[in-house]
Amino acid sequence: MEFREMMMEVTGGIEHFSYVTIASVCIGIFKTLFHQQQNELEVTDTDKESSSWLPVKFEDGDNFVYYDSVWIPLEEISSKGNIKLGKVRFCKSLIAAFPSTGYVPKDNYSKISIQWLEWIMEKNKRGGNNVQIQHALNGGEYKIPDTNYRCDGYDRVSNTIYEFYGCTFHGCTTCFPNDRSTLLHPSTKQTVEELYTVTMKREKELRTRGYKVVTKWEHEFHLDMKRNDNLRTFVIGLDLHERLNPRDNMSEYFGLAKIKILPPRGLYHPVLPYSSNGKLKFPLCRQCADTESAASCTCSDEERSLIGTWCTPEIDIALMKGYKISKIYEVYHSQESTKYNPASREGGLFAGYVNMFLKIKQEASGFPTNCETEEEKRDYIKTYEENEGIKLDYDKIVKNKGLRSLAKLCLDSFGGKFGQRLGLKQSQFMHESEEEYLFKILTDPRKKLHNFHIITKDIMRIEWNEDPLF
Repeated sequence: MEFREMMMEVTGGIEHFSYVTIASVCIGIFKTLFHQQQNELEVTDTDKESSSWLPVKFEDGDNFVYYDSVWIPLEEISSKGNIKLGKVRFCKSLIAAFPSTGYVPKDNYSKISIQWLEWIMEKNKRGGNNVQIQHALNGGEYKIPDTNYRCDGYDRVSNTIYEFYGCTFHGCTTCFPNDRSTLLHPSTKQTVEELYTVTMKREKELRTRGYKVVTKWEHEFHLDMKRNDNLRTFVIGLDLHERLNPRDNMSEYFGLAKIKILPPRGLYHPVLPYSSNGKLKFPLCRQCADTESAASCTCSDEERSLIGTWCTPEIDIALMKGYKISKIYEVYHSQESTKYNPASREGGLFAGYVNMFLKIKQEASGFPTNCETEEEKRDYIKTYEENEGIKLDYDKIVKNKGLRSLAKLCLDSFGGKFGQRLGLKQSQFMHESEEEYLFKILTDPRKKLHNFHIITKDIMRIEWNEDPLF
């Protein structure tokens, strides 16, 4: 409880017990005190029988609603008998929030569909036939004339359309044999049976228009790769065409970039991280990192090249250290950016948050041991302000290990939410009386059960996560 009181005193009343992890507490403090993202609140006037979305803001520890051209405290407006408050929706933020599944490109294709189409061309080439299939990465998906349809692949010579059916997006009857009329796809809000019906109707219409139609279900292609060594080898070695033209200068971009990059040899401190075998490594060779080789590297440039997604400032530093970009696959570019200026002490999205807790941490560390006289203490405060841009409060410079640990924790844990993985494993306790609910989880194709633990004779804990396709 002392930690709670200390945290509320430092943050001006923010209740950290409202959050689950220390990283979420830090984000809550940042959003409340330093980053006022624009939200709107649904407000319903029961007398007028009308609803509207009104701007809301947090100021001086209270929430306010912009109602009748005036900022009114949320408590005041909620006390009105004719006013009903609804949901809060996000409008705008200074921090770029990229979609967790990425932006949908003009041609919404999947990597596995391109692998299938490339394999068809390769297989025909090996048999002496030169088949050219137009797809998203070599000319764009072919648009069926007089329709809104785009097909995965199209061979103009034989007038053949190639369609790759993702099992989740097209309602595969093999992968989803049960509850087809109730199981909804999260994006389209259609049942898997509806998705399958639409798919078959579309396929029939294409045949009616005179096209030859060749189809492949996703689970069938996965099975083909298990059975066919030649196919599996081809797919592993397939390097899909990049979406953007390669260039060595990333300075005109600011955001995220997926690239292939060749590290230099002999760099003492590698720059770019690389995930391999469940570990985050900083290698100069992809092949050696994957095989965890302890021998001297003799790999080729292609084997050494890293493929990954990094922030563009990381890539800029890597280029300065001798890395060379081979390909740029995709870039999420933010046109507006801000950076802290040490000279003017302005800019930077996180400067306010960092300065607040750095000030607390420094004050709670006490005066340095070499500061004994009053003059030396005053000089210390002045020098610190000149170097860090933070003015320490003389009366608060007292050793306090607990307060210092709290401030350090908030500084160290702040970035956790920005790098959080999706699809984390869920744990749930269940009583024997909830056996019907347990059965629903076990039979739900959207959930993957990992483990279960018997806690007592009538309580168990199950571990599961959501299928990433849903």
